[in-house]
Order: sequence, then structure tokens, then C-alpha cells
Amino acid sequence: MGLKAALTLMLVSGLLAAPSWNSQPGTMRVMSAFGDGKGYLGVNLFHLNMLGLSSDIDTTSKTAIDIYTGLAIGLSRKVTLSARIPYLYDKYGDSTASSIGDLEAGFKVTLVEGEKVAFGFFPFLSISTGAKDKGLNRAFGTGTLDYGLLALFSLKPSEKVLLNFNLGGFNRYQDEHHNAVADLGLAGFSAFFNLGKVNPFFEISHENFASQFIWDVDKKLYGGNPLRVGGGLNFALGALNFDLGGSYYLSKRRVDDQLADSVYYMLPREDIKYEVSVGISIEKKPPVVTTGLIAGVITDAKTGNPLENAHVKITELGLTATSDLKGAFTLEDVPAGLYTVEVTKAGYEPITAHVMVKAGKTSQVQYTLKKKVVEKATVKGRVVDRETGKPVVAVLSVEGVGKIRTDSDGTYTFTAKPGTYTMTVRAEGYEPATKRFTLRAKEVRSIDVALVKEVPALTFPVIHFDCCSYRIKPKYAKMLDEVIRTLTRYPNVKVLIEGHASADGPEDYNMRLSIKRAEAVKKYLVKGGIASDRLQVKGYGESRPIASNDTLEGRRKNRRVEIKVIK
Repeated sequence: MGLKAALTLMLVSGLLAAPSWNSQPGTMRVMSAFGDGKGYLGVNLFHLNMLGLSSDIDTTSKTAIDIYTGLAIGLSRKVTLSARIPYLYDKYGDSTASSIGDLEAGFKVTLVEGEKVAFGFFPFLSISTGAKDKGLNRAFGTGTLDYGLLALFSLKPSEKVLLNFNLGGFNRYQDEHHNAVADLGLAGFSAFFNLGKVNPFFEISHENFASQFIWDVDKKLYGGNPLRVGGGLNFALGALNFDLGGSYYLSKRRVDDQLADSVYYMLPREDIKYEVSVGISIEKKPPVVTTGLIAGVITDAKTGNPLENAHVKITELGLTATSDLKGAFTLEDVPAGLYTVEVTKAGYEPITAHVMVKAGKTSQVQYTLKKKVVEKATVKGRVVDRETGKPVVAVLSVEGVGKIRTDSDGTYTFTAKPGTYTMTVRAEGYEPATKRFTLRAKEVRSIDVALVKEVPALTFPVIHFDCCSYRIKPKYAKMLDEVIRTLTRYPNVKVLIEGHASADGPEDYNMRLSIKRAEAVKKYLVKGGIASDRLQVKGYGESRPIASNDTLEGRRKNRRVEIKVIK
């Protein structure tokens, strides 16, 4: 690839630019470091560049014209791929020559990009198409696979001005005959002014044969090092761009008033006074970004630890997010503007904050939450034996608070936040007791607990009846008095009173009789102070004999009531 071809790969890009000679956004020879965006498309339909040649050594008329066509595609926000193919034309006197030049391709990578500053690089290749020796005034190609690299730096001093600086090199003619003699150093500066439909641009470009700084070689071997000043106008008509530009050469190609001995790149050996270019291109820019992103971290104001499950909300937009294990959250697709953000978390004081969102940017924020100061309630009391009133050492399990052990005198105290609680009291040898209560802020609540001793394995006497009778005999009344005392001692015990009959009469009669016997016992116990809801009654008639109904003694045993513990 020739020097001129290399320099036309040095592009300008970004929002302040139009398609350049190789279809990427830019001026003629200098590239911007700003990213073009995913979906960018530039098509160079036609771009003609004509050189004005001058030589008082060889007065034969000469013409050199380049016509470019190419394509550029934005692969991502910071990577743009481009390729182009030139058509070259030479005229020397009455002779003409033309050919497709070397295929040129490269990709721009933006490494660092801020609102006003960007830095990146541009590696590129030149792939030979075999056109090396077809030119009359210059070489149409190198015949080898060549490569180069540019460092890119850009600055936006205002919304309408873009300044670009390029510096790099081009390793050309990869054969042992030419080797490093033809390698080039490249430098350039450009300024693009975005005024609307008509946009002026200005650029300075320079290339230098690197061998001049390394070896003492004959400069006439390859000619002088061009330095040019150029500029032009870009006419933006929607997606269609029309470009008119040119450059004036401040340097000469001749060395010591002699033409170069060999043609080492695509510029002719003769002096070049000027060049004029005209082009038509189509440019499709990515959709304009109107939203931004809010990313942040929520921490505890005292400990600095991240807070999970904190809720972030922009009320005006209805957008919400929840922080993760690291306290991080993200709100995406937020329209540009100033918003009020609400941050809440259970047990913490809510906060509000203002955040500015810019299109295409990420607003980094950090919020700290303070724990709520809760006025706790106080609970105190005493645990005693229900029967004796003596203190009992017990353990209280309070949901949401933990376990509390009473003192030796049975007293206890603890504090808790306002709310509803369930407290279970346990002590060795006693039935557990449960209390449920609701506390208010600053309240002092007294809750005494009377524990009932654990119920041992209780057995009750069997009550017998005369034939066809449900009257309780005096001797069995004394037994039931003892049952009353036992049930009074264990108030949590419930019993089932089962009535039975012998087979002295009809079956349905015996069923009714068994129920009456059970009801008679229940009535006696209730009269003795036992709550009715602790006593259940069931009659079995003659269905469950404990002895044979064929004998008097057996029938006597079957006329009975049994009392069994059910809880």
C-alpha cells in the first residue's frame, strides 16, 4: 500500500464528522479516537482525488487520479471496521495506465473515551492485488502484504469542534530487496467544525521515510518527505454527504533538484503542488441515545457494610431496583434529566437524593442508610407454681427476641421492639405455658406466669351400677371426690367418660342406659368444680363387655363407667 493510501486510512470519526475517503467518519487523512457506535454504516460511493504535478526536469505532461469506493461498519460502541479498494489512473504524455490498487482494511479501537477526550489505536493492512508495476508516474502497489499502526488522540473543546492527533508508522515492502528503506513515519492533525449542513474542516499531514533517522542513505533514492496543509467543506444532506476538499504541498518531492531514482510508494517522483478531491457518500449513524444508566452501592452508615435488599425508586418514572449481596444496584434506560431517588430498607431510615442522568452515560452514586432508632418496650414478671405459689426457675422463649432465664426467685425482665410476640415458658417438671401479647413503644408490661406441674400417668377408679340403674352409689361417690381432687390439681387434663351396660335388656335400651350412666358421672364432676369442657361423654351399650354376660358376676362387672385421660 502506498503512502497516500496509508494516509487516507487515517480517519476522523464520532458525532462531529462525515464519511472520509475510506467510509469511516472523518476528514481526508486524520482519524478521531472517539467511537462511532454499534450499527454505524458508511458507504463511500465515489471519491475522486486528482494530483497537480510539476517538473521542470521532465516537461512531459502528467496526470494522476485516484477513485475510491469502500465500506465501514460499527461492530460495537468502540470498534469500527473499514475496507476500501482504489482505482488508479496515470497519464504520461500520450500513454495511459489504470488498475485496481491494493485492498486496504483496518479497524479502529477506542481504548479510553470520556465526554471530551478519547484515546485509541488503528491497526491496518494493505493486501496486494498485483498492480505494483502498472503505473506510469508512480507504483500502483507494493506487491507484498504490508501493515501499520496509528495511535489516536481526540479532544472536544466544545460541542461543535473536534480536534484529532495521529502518530504512527507503516511497514511497507515486505521483501528483502526493499526492507526498511521504505518504512514510513506518519503524523497528522485535523479540526472539524460542525455548523449544521455546511461543515468546514482543516488538516495538516506529514510522512517521513524512517530510514532518514536510522541510516545515512541517499535521500534521492525515494524522494522528499511530503508535508501538506489541507481542508474543505462537508455538505450534510441527511444521510447523503457531498465533500469538496484539497491540499497544498509545502514540501518538494525532488531532492537536490533531482527526481527520485525509484518509485517506492504511490506518490509520483515529481513535485506536487496541490491535490483536489470530490466525493459522494452515504452515512447511517446509530440511533441517538437519549437514556442513561444509574449504578450505585448502598451501605450501612455506621459499619460501612453493603446492604442487601434495599429498594431504590425513581417516583416520576416508576423505575425500581433492589440491591444485591454487595449492596449494588442498577437502573437502566433512564431518560436524561434530573431526578429524585428514594432509597428504603426495612429497619433503616429512608433517604431521598438527586441524581443527574446524561444520555449514553453511567451516573455512579453511593447511598448510606442509618438504622432506625426504635424505642423498645420492657417486659417483666414472675414464674410461679400454680398450686403452691412458690417461684419456679424457668426458661422463656420469645419469638424474635431469644431465650431468657429467670432468676432464682422466678423473676425475669427483657426489652423488645414494638410488635406482637409469643412467649413460651418451660420448667422442669411442669407443663409448658404460652402467652401472646402486643407491645407498644416505651411500654412497661408485667406478665406473671403460673405453671402447672407435669401430669403423671393418671388412673381413675371404675364406677359400677345396679342393674337398669344410673344412680351413683355412696361408696363410688367417694371415689369420684378423689377424681375431682386429682383433676383440680391438674387443670390441663381432659378426660373421656365411657358408659357401659350388661346384656340384661334390649340392645337399644342398654345403649341409652350406658349414656345416662356416663352423664351422671359427668354431672357429679361438674358439681364438684370441674369445667364441663374438660369432660367428654360416650356410651357403648353392651358392645364392650369385660366379663361374660352369662353369669351374675359377669353382668355386675359390665355395668360400669370408666374414666380415661385424653390430654
